[in-house]
Amino acid sequence: MPQRILCLIRTRKPDLKSRWAERLRDQPVRTAMAEPAILSYLMDETLEQLAAQLTQRAPVRSGRVQSLDELCGCGLNPLLAYFGMGELSLLDLLAEEAGEGKPLRVLVSDQWGRLAQREIDALCGACVRPCASSARKPRAKAAFVRPRSAGSRQRAEKRQSGF
Repeated sequence: MPQRILCLIRTRKPDLKSRWAERLRDQPVRTAMAEPAILSYLMDETLEQLAAQLTQRAPVRSGRVQSLDELCGCGLNPLLAYFGMGELSLLDLLAEEAGEGKPLRVLVSDQWGRLAQREIDALCGACVRPCASSARKPRAKAAFVRPRSAGSRQRAEKRQSGF
């Protein structure tokens, strides 16, 4: 199933990017980084990242419970509109293709949401606006943080206590 999506994205990439850029131009520009001319340079890389996710042996469903707007407390992250308009453009393209049913669109939407969450969170993590830390909702620790072994925990405790 992902092969059909990848083939469609590759063959219709210019049309997809054109629609995406047009939708971005219709959005309000809230920051200098949200200029459609700047964001359009990210499109090829974003589509490559999506393709990489879709080609994984067993794509993981994101379980996305938040809308993209809820990911950024201040709403100024330029990637909110970028990923929102990209998803609309991509889903429109899939809907136009005969035989591309709902399960395929759900798969693409889940993978797109996963990619968007990762990128939006990364940019919000680097934000220096005072509203960023107070507006963000507490989240679980990142999955890649390894728990400490008993030995490393004891060494860390010794360092903290000054011994």
